[in-house]
Amino acid sequence: MRILRLSCSVLRLSLMVFLVLCAVRPALSVTTADEKPALDEPGSPESASRKKQREENLKAMAERAAGSRIRLAANDGKKNDKSQGRLIPQPLFHYTDQPRQITDATLWGWTVDGRLLGICKIENYEPNAHPEGVWLYCFGSLARELVEAEFPDGHTWSARKPGIELRKFSGAPPAAEGRPARLRQMKDIAGRFSATIVNATASSSQEMRLLPRPIYRYERGVGELLDGTVFGLTTNGTNPDAVLVIELHQSEQGAPDWKFGVAGMTQEQLSVKFDGKEIWSKPYVRFAGGFDTWTFFWENQK
Repeated sequence: MRILRLSCSVLRLSLMVFLVLCAVRPALSVTTADEKPALDEPGSPESASRKKQREENLKAMAERAAGSRIRLAANDGKKNDKSQGRLIPQPLFHYTDQPRQITDATLWGWTVDGRLLGICKIENYEPNAHPEGVWLYCFGSLARELVEAEFPDGHTWSARKPGIELRKFSGAPPAAEGRPARLRQMKDIAGRFSATIVNATASSSQEMRLLPRPIYRYERGVGELLDGTVFGLTTNGTNPDAVLVIELHQSEQGAPDWKFGVAGMTQEQLSVKFDGKEIWSKPYVRFAGGFDTWTFFWENQK
């Protein structure tokens, strides 16, 4: 009997403790005025500040792109309107790259006759991440001719070689009728490419990833050029270190031919394969002075 009374007392005590905890627990979950909300909480001051920063960075990058002049190099030394690249008003896409301490970045393109003449990354780095500055330009030629460029901070650059060498490749399907069907074909063809980047300093290699969406789709065909799409190959996130161009050309024999070209925008060694067979490569280049088809530089401090 005594044991039974003791058990009942323990049960009543346990119940009282449970009720007290239930009453206290909701109060413990309330955020006090001194506590900060989570950084990723929608509407938090950090999120609003980050959004404002992104908007300011995008405006600054758009101004830098608009102030750049890209054109085909004139053989006779004269410049004409037809050789001037037309800036695509909106960036081709946005990206970040945390391993490289890139806070915000955009990729811009200039066209001549519907084809991309060149592309330029404009990147904003974390403050104090690099003593050289916070703005980096990385420009690459995608032209089959020589290209010249002038940038708003006073930098100028001239390519020593064409940015793209177009080649035919076997195993591509007959060209479909209509732009939507051809786009599907070009995506399928791009998926058969693979690429490897070799870090010469670390003596390591890494498989690159094809970006799921094309960087650019040609607006229209011009002359023997019927269609084309530009794809990106990335190592970190969505930051492209190489570019794959796939074009459809009218051949003299009648049936259109698929052609491809690859452009690298990295110092590292690159190897590109189609259906497992290497069809393009680029060696490691140590100094910026050795870049024939692309360049990068920190913005001059004002």
